[in-house]
Amino acid sequence: MTHSNQVPIATQLHSIKTNWTTGGLFKNKEYFIVLSNNYGIPDSPAKSRVDHDLKTEINVVENLYSNSVFETAFKGICAASLIFAQSAVYAQDYTPPAVNADDYTQSPYFKGGKLDSNFNYYDNGDFANNNILWTPVFKGGGGTSISQTGGQDLNYYGGYVRPLVAKPELGELFLGAQQVLQGDRISSEMQGEYRLPSGWGIGGGFVDRSQSKQDAKFASVSYKNQWQDIKYQVTMQWQRFDEKDYGGGYIAAYNKEWMLSYGNDGEQWRSTLGYVAPQITEKLRPALEVLYVDNSIGKIGADKTLMVSGSLGFSKGFLSHEARMGRAMGPTGMQFSNPLGYLNTGTDPTFNRRAEAWELGGLFNFRYINSSDASGKPRTETFEANLFPAQFFDIDNLLSSVFIGGGLTNPNGTTPYKSTQAKTDQAGVSGSMGYIKRFGAVDTNVRLQHDFDVDDTQVYVGAQYWL
Repeated sequence: MTHSNQVPIATQLHSIKTNWTTGGLFKNKEYFIVLSNNYGIPDSPAKSRVDHDLKTEINVVENLYSNSVFETAFKGICAASLIFAQSAVYAQDYTPPAVNADDYTQSPYFKGGKLDSNFNYYDNGDFANNNILWTPVFKGGGGTSISQTGGQDLNYYGGYVRPLVAKPELGELFLGAQQVLQGDRISSEMQGEYRLPSGWGIGGGFVDRSQSKQDAKFASVSYKNQWQDIKYQVTMQWQRFDEKDYGGGYIAAYNKEWMLSYGNDGEQWRSTLGYVAPQITEKLRPALEVLYVDNSIGKIGADKTLMVSGSLGFSKGFLSHEARMGRAMGPTGMQFSNPLGYLNTGTDPTFNRRAEAWELGGLFNFRYINSSDASGKPRTETFEANLFPAQFFDIDNLLSSVFIGGGLTNPNGTTPYKSTQAKTDQAGVSGSMGYIKRFGAVDTNVRLQHDFDVDDTQVYVGAQYWL
């Protein structure tokens, strides 16, 4: 193949922008991540214009605090995502003379990626929004939770970049940074890992919370390989949490069907069991995940959480082994396939959705969460399920995308199932209906949920554009 003199997607996909307008220290400042595709021949005038645009966009982000290590690092990660994503695309051959969006998505650097946005609205006026850019080169996003009842608004943003994705012979490197802002409270996290082509990796990071003693520093050495059809990873780590040092480690092994993991970092231990059945019929493929996290072994916190998720119609995504690795290997696990860290709780949320993700599969989906908080209050149990009735009768029109469901929460208090009008320890029974449907390259998800005990209604709208 030869390069065309045309600018392939300059008019069709000039840029994809993810905009975060944050509160707190960075109020009214906008952070942009731009994947600009105005490229043509390397070193062409079109490329020069792209380079100028990238520099201009990066300079838009003002350095409000020159001594802010975190903000400077976050800008660097954003810039790296632009530069390396662009260089990765330059390395590809394109089919002349006409290139459209469908051809563009065949690039291994963007294929399978998505733009994901969702919106939650409650009866009392509270609402939340979350936006994600998810590609093999960069995974990041941001969101906000707005209170109309006197509570403090919450803003968060972050991202992970894999700059060596176009040079696998050099190994694998990824860098990540996240931040949560709520009033005067600031929680920040940075982490990174480099892995040699041989499978050996070294990484580390830190967490800083402005109004808490639960700061952390950590480092790890890991080895990843495959034996026959079994992939495995072994990690040894050191962690300093609340000025105390801990040793620990994690191990995970999986094949196409089963996955098992266990780990202990001194403050918590966790274990995961996952199963993805072979395809039984066109729609029937059961999948299950059991995740248990116990923080009672540490000096801080005593909360325990059991989360069981399942589907009769597995469709990759949340219940896949690759996504499960992020949950299985703990907050220091550093898995780019599903990047999760310390900032992944109701108090410190991130762009990476967990408990509110209902794109589990088809036919029948369920989720059960059993948890206790750090104060030792009684456990909160939540069970929710949804059913796609038409799929059981091989109906392939719009009705096959419609689901009905319900939930039980006792007491009503597990985010995000918490009713905004529920009293402390008040139980809840809810019903829901909606649809999950793909139109071309866009998955749409609409859910209406009503809690009958407290007469509270939640509206959820989501969309995913597959690149």
